[in-house]
Order: sequence, then C-alpha cells, then structure tokens
Amino acid sequence: MGIVINQTLKNIATTYAGFVFGAVNTLYLYVHFMEPTYYGLIIFLLSTANLLSPLFSFGAQHALLKYHSSFKEKVQKDKLISTMLWIPLVVLVLFFAIYYLNKTTIIAWLIQKNTLLATSVLQLLLVAVFMAYFEVFYALARVAYQSVFGNFLKEVFVRVVVTGALIALHFHFLNESQFITVLVVAYFVRVLIMAFYALRVTAFKFTWQLPYNSKAILNYMFFIVLAFSVAAIFFDIDKFMIPMYQSLKSNAYYSVAIFIAMVIAVPSRAMRQIIWPLTAKALNENDKKHLLYLYRESAINLLIISGLIYLLILLNIQDLYSLLPAKYSGGLYIVFMIGLSKLYEVSLGNNDAILYNSNAYKSLVFFGVLLVVLMVFLNNYFIPKYGIEGAALATLITMFIYNTLKLLFVKYKFGIQPYTWQTFYVFLVIKTLLFVFLFLPMHLNPIANIIVRSLVVVLLYVGILYLLKVTPTINKALVDFLKKK
Repeated sequence: MGIVINQTLKNIATTYAGFVFGAVNTLYLYVHFMEPTYYGLIIFLLSTANLLSPLFSFGAQHALLKYHSSFKEKVQKDKLISTMLWIPLVVLVLFFAIYYLNKTTIIAWLIQKNTLLATSVLQLLLVAVFMAYFEVFYALARVAYQSVFGNFLKEVFVRVVVTGALIALHFHFLNESQFITVLVVAYFVRVLIMAFYALRVTAFKFTWQLPYNSKAILNYMFFIVLAFSVAAIFFDIDKFMIPMYQSLKSNAYYSVAIFIAMVIAVPSRAMRQIIWPLTAKALNENDKKHLLYLYRESAINLLIISGLIYLLILLNIQDLYSLLPAKYSGGLYIVFMIGLSKLYEVSLGNNDAILYNSNAYKSLVFFGVLLVVLMVFLNNYFIPKYGIEGAALATLITMFIYNTLKLLFVKYKFGIQPYTWQTFYVFLVIKTLLFVFLFLPMHLNPIANIIVRSLVVVLLYVGILYLLKVTPTINKALVDFLKKK
C-alpha cells in the first residue's frame, strides 16, 4: 500500500490546491465578477463537455489501464498504446460529420430551450475533445505509475487560468465571450502539456498494428464507453436539465452548492489515480488476497478522510453561506443531500476499479441504463416541483440505488465486500460528533466560528479514531508526521 499512500497523499495535496482555487473561483470570483446568467452558461458548457468526453475518448484510457499490465512483451504494449491514441480520432471524425450534417436542427433545439445556450456550441465541443484526449494521455502516464503531475494538471491548471481570467473580466480586460475563449485555450494547452509528459515517461514506438487480442479490447471499449457515459450522465445530467425548467441563474446557484459538497469526494479522486492500475494488475494476476486488501484499505481510509470533510462542511455550512451573496444562500439542503450520496460512494473504496477492470464491466452498462432512465424521470418530476433542491433529491435517490447495486454485485461476483467493524466505528464517530456540534451554539463572527469549530472537531475526530486504531495505515502516517515535527 506504500505507493498508493505516497501518491494518494501527493494527489490529495494537489487536488485540494485545485479546490482552493476552485473555491475562490466558485464562491467569490464567479459570484461577484460574473452575471449569474453567464455563470450558468459556463456550468452548462463544462457539464455538457463532461457528458460528451467519454464518448469522444471511446474508453481508450480505461482500456490502457486494464490491459497494459496484461501484456508482457513491449511490442504488444506499443501496439496497445498506439491503438488507444488513434481510435478516438476515428470517433471524433464520425461525430463531427454527424454534427455538421444536423447542426441547424441541434441549434434550433437549443434556442427553443434557452437562446444563450446556442452561442457556445463549438467551444463546448472543443472542450469535450480536449478533455477526452487529456484522459487518454493521463492514463498513459498512470500505467507507468506516474499519477502526480497529471493530477496537478487535471485539478489545478485550468482553475488557475480561470482565476486570472475572472480577474481580467472584472477589470474589463476581457468580456464574457473572450472569457469562454480563454477557457477553451486553457484546456487545449493542458492536453498538450499532458501529452508531452506522458510520452516522456512512457517511451513507446508508434505503430498502426493492433495488439493480438484486439477483438476483446474493442469489445471492452464499446461497453466501457457506454458505462462511463452513464457515469458522466449521473454527474452532470442535473446541471444539463436545470436550464430546461429553470433559468440559467438557477444553474449557477445549484453549482455553488454542488461544489461545496463535492469537496467530500476529493480524496477518492486523488486515490483512484494510482489505485486503478494497481487494481487492474491484481485482477490480471488473479491475486484475490491483494484485491481484498486494496478493497478494504481503500474503503476505510477514504471513509475516514471524507467523513471528516463531511463533518466540517455540515457543521460550518450556515456560517459559510452567510459569507456569500444572499441570492446564492438557498443550497443548504443540496449540500446535505449531495454530500451524503458522496460519503456513501467513497465508503465503497475502489469498488468501481474492481468492476471496470474485471469481466463484470458489461453488467455496469445494464445497471447504468436503467438508472439513467430513473434519474431523468426523477429530475423531470422533482425539478419542476422543488427546483434545484429537487435535482439534488433526484441525484441522492439514484446514486444510492446505483452504488448499492455495485456493492452487491461485487459481493456476488467476487465474494468480497469493503465493510468491517472499523467501518461501523467510523460512522458512529461521525454521527456522534455531528449530533453534538449541531446543537452547540457559537456566537463569534462566521469566520471565527468556522476556524474554532473546525479545529476542535478535527482534534476530537483524529484523536478518537487514533485511539480506536481503526486503520494502521493512517495511524502510521500520523505518527510519522508528528515525528517529523
């Protein structure tokens, strides 16, 4: 678990650095420097690009991670890498041909929903392309167990550019249209840097030849693009559908609440960069003992870290919203619901890595299609009735069902599950501290409340779990950290 903890800690640091810039952008610069309508447009652009990027990459990055460790000969690895680089190009040519043949119909549909949506279709598609190829080159670095620099580019680079662009917007060096152009260029530069780095750490010889088991690989890619398109829909369909029933401003308000709640998932995002290829290796080598070890260690460690974040968010959420413009303050229940769904998801550890890198991946498509239908239905029902809180409720219900199905399927297929008595202790500590501090009044100013409450909660949480010895990994990391001090 050494390489996992080492790179996970580095990835957590860079991911949270990205979230610091993201917090500055989302909670201050966007809400003060940009009109909510245009902020909602940016959210729509990026969310729709996220929906399209799995289709554009056609699962190439996941095929790289799954099959690279299964090849022993370098020539076969070279063929695999080469194939994963040119297949998305074929998909992109086909997609853009279809788009330009139906461009008038697509734009007419967008104008019907919201006239401003049709102004950035080309930029949206370009961002989706750059996102897709970034993930392919990042996967190329990850198969060499080099995840840290790519994670920096993924989490920090664009957010820093956005920070600068929003400041430029405030001082009228840019207008909203030029801001979107800067955003597109940032994603383009990011993929260029990632490509250069990946090709440097993973030397290979390009070839047009397919690897020997190309039929199985292409079959995997077909199903995995469906599965990850479903996953992308889960994450972004709400932000796509809100403008269909509400104003673009509502998308901006909703996205602020979502950003706060998504901080809970940062440790999981950081760990998956290195745990994914290690899980694939354990599956390829049929090492069931190591697979169970990775499953339970990732689950308990992620639950501990994310559980603390969830506590801090819920206990400080009212003070945090008091610092924002009043029009953004209606997201308290959204943070609770989305945060709860994320906490359950991270408690499953590397569950997704097991499913997507095993022969069980086809079942995910079946689960996903059913649940996409459910999510669209729930959004159609709840958004008109409850507004943006309805979108959050639809997400909570759907994600709970989806993650439970995945948990049960791994148990059925592999005979393993991530939970132990230590999991129960962690949930109990989270629930107890939440109950105690929710009813403990503090009468300082909001910033002082957040600082004092957070320090006390962190000390209690870490101290209690250290005494309970729920995980040797984190206990050892804490002891090593204190010795350095």
